[in-house]
Amino acid sequence: LNSFLATPYSELDRPIVYEEGDSTLRVYPDGTLPFRSAENGGPALIESGTVVTPAGVVDAAYDFVQHSIGLYSGAADVAFTGISYNTADDTYLVQCDYVVDGLPVVMESGGHALSMWITNGHVLRASLVFREYSSNGWEPPLPELQAAAAVQAEGGGEPILIYEDNSETVSVCWVIG
Repeated sequence: LNSFLATPYSELDRPIVYEEGDSTLRVYPDGTLPFRSAENGGPALIESGTVVTPAGVVDAAYDFVQHSIGLYSGAADVAFTGISYNTADDTYLVQCDYVVDGLPVVMESGGHALSMWITNGHVLRASLVFREYSSNGWEPPLPELQAAAAVQAEGGGEPILIYEDNSETVSVCWVIG
């Protein structure tokens, strides 16, 4: 959105909302920024006239990430975690997540650091979660033996060490995969 053309206003749940034509960007206090545009009318992520391929979509989305949430992530890296394609509406969904000290950061909401829907090279929808992480002062999780016992009590699976982000605090914990 063009900051000179977009019209800002506030909503009841306190996000700042920017509108430009059929595009809307909401900025929430917790760092979440959902974006929505009219069908095929969003900003171009891939240069016009370029054939849209999965590799091109991933490269363009990753470049976008490195110049947005990646600039402010602190000790975290932003890693590509998935791409899918919906043939019914010719839309790619790209997802990226934060990684700290080699461990994934899982948002309590179940969301991703970035989810971006791309149609014909244009951003149709996106959700960005801006976070700045440090790797100092986090409490250690249960020892591995206790994690294994918890897995056995749950009926099996694989213990996976993660950081869990509930938008106010981050804790390191084991989940059963």
